[in-house]
Amino acid sequence: MKITKSKKKLNHKVFPETPAVSLQTALKMYQFCKRNGQNWLGLASNQVGLKGRVICIKINQKWKALINPRIVWSSEGKNLSLESCLSVKDKQVAVVRNFGVRVLSDGLEPQTLYGQESFCVQHEIDHLNGILMTDRKVEGNLWVDEMIERSQNEKG
Repeated sequence: MKITKSKKKLNHKVFPETPAVSLQTALKMYQFCKRNGQNWLGLASNQVGLKGRVICIKINQKWKALINPRIVWSSEGKNLSLESCLSVKDKQVAVVRNFGVRVLSDGLEPQTLYGQESFCVQHEIDHLNGILMTDRKVEGNLWVDEMIERSQNEKG
């Protein structure tokens, strides 16, 4: 499997597949993330060219595959999330995200997530809906620009 960087391939909504196809996608993604994703937080099926609405995210430092994930509750509180993406090379953007969400997915108990895990699941579900972080970026805010610049300086 290879992670795509093609916006053309990523800006389309992904539709549910049969349970068998979704389960196969979930298994492939879970194995791929366990093998390669030590420094990743999440991955969506369309980032690796697989069918079905499937994401893998780290919850409590363990990979979980979510089939047909949907957010059923969002906190009123929102935060700026400084995000990067495996499909958008060498770029960080600030995005406004709900601080907490509850996610339902096929075959798993509801997951209530806060902070980074919440931001991550929103980011990955955005991928399934054909939305990239660059489509949601906060611009024209000096504080945000300074935060991004400081983060990039710390890395390099």
